[in-house]
Amino acid sequence: MDSPISLRKAEPKDESDFAELFLISAPFFAELFKENARKVLRRLFSSPRNLFSFEHVCFAEVSGEIAGLLLSYDAQTHRREYLRTGGLLFQSLRFKMIRIFHVLLRLNSNLGRLGKGDYYISNLAVYPRFRGIGIGKALMRKAEENARNIGSKRLVLETEENNIVAVGLYKKLGFEITEKFQLKLSKDLVLNFCRMVKPLG
Repeated sequence: MDSPISLRKAEPKDESDFAELFLISAPFFAELFKENARKVLRRLFSSPRNLFSFEHVCFAEVSGEIAGLLLSYDAQTHRREYLRTGGLLFQSLRFKMIRIFHVLLRLNSNLGRLGKGDYYISNLAVYPRFRGIGIGKALMRKAEENARNIGSKRLVLETEENNIVAVGLYKKLGFEITEKFQLKLSKDLVLNFCRMVKPLG
């Protein structure tokens, strides 16, 4: 595939691609939200001022077709939009949220912990048929550019420890593993994550 990679800001109409790519990057989300996963993701994406919003998403395209996704934001945005994100989740799930509330609390206390000056790469995903042509690297460069433009001091992300390809990519781009932790989402689903950081000099 020789077509050039282009990057563009997301628009609300991209909700279906967002949901599919998000679930590629975080398949445990489907396990957590069951049949509601895509509906919840589409609603959050198309709503402004929340941590899943189109406002924080960049798409990579090849020949005009969406090929990959980057969801990222800084620590200040996280603090400002955290509660609204929870409110939108409750509006979408209503009483179904009670079933998973303790799991969401566990996720929130471990994933996306940001300090002042941090820029968070929440999700990065590429459709399988577009892999191996540099889309992941292009999106990561975009995240770093965004971070530098607003004066962030570090890039921060988490990935599953057994995702060898992702861990290898991030290490090549200058990230180091700073922490490993385990999350039990259900009696049958236990995930091992590593937190990776890249200082921006």
